[in-house]
Amino acid sequence: MDRKIKDVEEKFRRFIYDDDEEEDIGVQIELDAPNLPVVWGRTGTGFRIEDLKEEHFEEVIEMFKEHYIPYEVLCRSTNLKDDDVSLESYINRLVFHFRGMTSIIAIDENYEEDEQEKYYNRILPKVKIVGVLITRIVQKIDYGRIFSRVQLVHGTAMKQCIGLRAHISRKIDLFAKFNCESFLRYYDLCILPEYRGDGLGHFMLRCGFNIARSMNVPLVMGLFTNTALQQLAKQLGMETLFEVNYSDWRDLEGEVVFNNPGKGNYTCALMAGLVPVQLKRSVSKSKEVLKKNTSKTAVKKKGK
Repeated sequence: MDRKIKDVEEKFRRFIYDDDEEEDIGVQIELDAPNLPVVWGRTGTGFRIEDLKEEHFEEVIEMFKEHYIPYEVLCRSTNLKDDDVSLESYINRLVFHFRGMTSIIAIDENYEEDEQEKYYNRILPKVKIVGVLITRIVQKIDYGRIFSRVQLVHGTAMKQCIGLRAHISRKIDLFAKFNCESFLRYYDLCILPEYRGDGLGHFMLRCGFNIARSMNVPLVMGLFTNTALQQLAKQLGMETLFEVNYSDWRDLEGEVVFNNPGKGNYTCALMAGLVPVQLKRSVSKSKEVLKKNTSKTAVKKKGK
């Protein structure tokens, strides 16, 4: 096994969160079963957050194709799903980030297989993935590598999306501003439609801070393309450092590129927040919101 991977796993095993009153934040690790995923938190309402393992890559990719790419602001505005070259480039980029070993998934622990599913999944029990947060540690020493910033970008739609993201990212030197050597970057957050609006996305973003803390990374950042995500980030103490109005971003012919951002979405914002030694309870509303909406989620699923 690669030495760097061993070091990362060792950091996971050493990390202990000392808030013993809440179930929703912490890391649970089976020391005698190192191949099991790290559990970053449980909501107390039936959701478990754990690291993304390779056996789930395919399922997560299909989840993004169906529930994320057709609706995300930049992808929708450029019709990325209909641009085969761009779509392939997007998926390749996803897999590249998967292998950074910091992405997490949300599991519905209340999910029960029917008899037919049990028959086809006799070897390993099937889990219900309901959310994915794609993250990656960005190191100052690696920031300019061509592989991660250029070679994975192909297709007209993909280049338009990355063009805006790259423009915003270049406006702020996070390493200099925060005097750090690395930061954790949020790339994409995908929640299944029937699980949205109940605080799960907020909870997953919060777990991202735990991941950063466990790896001694002092900063979390992300480019948030819609108002809902920007509000979630603010609730976690992240601040807007730079943003671009979609109506102002135009191509060489002067045409607005992202002309379908959706109601209430006006900007793409670079936001960042320092990782506290311990997350304050007042910062997170995840557990409260999840409990409040548990019955609503149950009604949604029952009505399907």
